[in-house]
Amino acid sequence: MVYDRLHDEIVHMKWAEIGATLATSDGKKMTKEPFKTDLPLHMAIERNAPDKVLLDLLKANPDAATVFGKSGDLPLHLATKKKMSVTFIKSLIKVFPEALDELNEAKETPRDYPQTDARVDELLSRPTACWVDTVERDEYYGRKRSKISELQKKAAVLKEALQQSQQTREAIQQKIAVIEPMLETQTLSNREAVVQNNKVSLIEEETAQELRRLKEIVESLEDKIMSETPQDELLQLSAMKKQHVLSVKKEYEKFRDVVEEIRKDILRLKVKSRLHKSTQSSE
Repeated sequence: MVYDRLHDEIVHMKWAEIGATLATSDGKKMTKEPFKTDLPLHMAIERNAPDKVLLDLLKANPDAATVFGKSGDLPLHLATKKKMSVTFIKSLIKVFPEALDELNEAKETPRDYPQTDARVDELLSRPTACWVDTVERDEYYGRKRSKISELQKKAAVLKEALQQSQQTREAIQQKIAVIEPMLETQTLSNREAVVQNNKVSLIEEETAQELRRLKEIVESLEDKIMSETPQDELLQLSAMKKQHVLSVKKEYEKFRDVVEEIRKDILRLKVKSRLHKSTQSSE
């Protein structure tokens, strides 16, 4: 026999404090401790506790509905004697339907006490077997509802994951849409750079060949001009020949200048091509 805080609150009808006590693990344990053969649920019914307190005590310890207290009374005996609410009586019956047929020390069942509420009379007059079926059906549908609720939660999680996956896919597609044109542009630029570089190489080679050919011609002319020709013979050369030689030398000088400009252009094209490749690599 134990007399703890919960028993004290019930004896002194501190109904407002009982809720806080039951919210603790120690409070739930106290609902299983009898005092003078009565559990806290029996004690609360005898003192006409509010429905909320009674239902909280029953929820904290459903087995209390099967325990015989003083005078061999089950909680359902006490509830029908005290003409408690239809809600509380129904809750007691659903927890322990067999209590309807149990006798106390006075050889009375909960059905034997007159009621003022017709709804309670209807509950008490219903056969115990019907209540057992009702409880089993309620438990079945309760499990079914629980399963449905669990499946709905899983479906919600999967739906959210699917939405996130779709958002990720859309983000990737947007990035691809941005990158593809850039790749195509870079590919074209690379091809153009290769073509341009080949053209520069070809021009450089052709120019080098032309320079070598002209150099040979000029050197041949210079050799002829500067060959060991007697001074008196040189003086006898006609003015036309002298002018022709001088004209060839001037043309060669002009051509050499042009070739130099071409060489500079080739050099600029090479630098531009290298800069273009360097820019593409950094991108």
